[in-house]
Amino acid sequence: MTGIEIVTLKPELIEPLTRMLRDLQEAGDERDFHPHPLVEDAVRDIVATSRRDQYYLVLEDGDVLAYGMLRGWDKGFEVPGLGIAVSPKARGEGIGLLLVRFLHLAAKRAGASRVRLTVNVDNEQARRLYESVGYTFEPYEDRLLGFVTL
Repeated sequence: MTGIEIVTLKPELIEPLTRMLRDLQEAGDERDFHPHPLVEDAVRDIVATSRRDQYYLVLEDGDVLAYGMLRGWDKGFEVPGLGIAVSPKARGEGIGLLLVRFLHLAAKRAGASRVRLTVNVDNEQARRLYESVGYTFEPYEDRLLGFVTL
């Protein structure tokens, strides 16, 4: 047993992440988490092309418990967008909160003063998580747009 760790997405973790993304699809979670297609080719492209954007995994014994990202810098945005997904088999354990706090620290260390995200209006669990760490929301198309100052 190696315990829980947060690591940067790298080539040798493409397969475990792809398995976790399949679990998200089987659970019907692509409605709430869709930063990119939830397939191996998209993950390979991220690994090959990301420069400033940051992608992380929460691992336990080689299994992906959660996937998180700060993105938008590669496209020239000043405020990065945060996204997380927790594996269906690891929900309700505080992993999402751990990952959000880690991503805030990573964003701050990379020079960001704020972070943004979008969440579906009816995704109350996610909204409560984000509000608990200081996000405020406003309507945005058919979702909510949230910001937090770091």
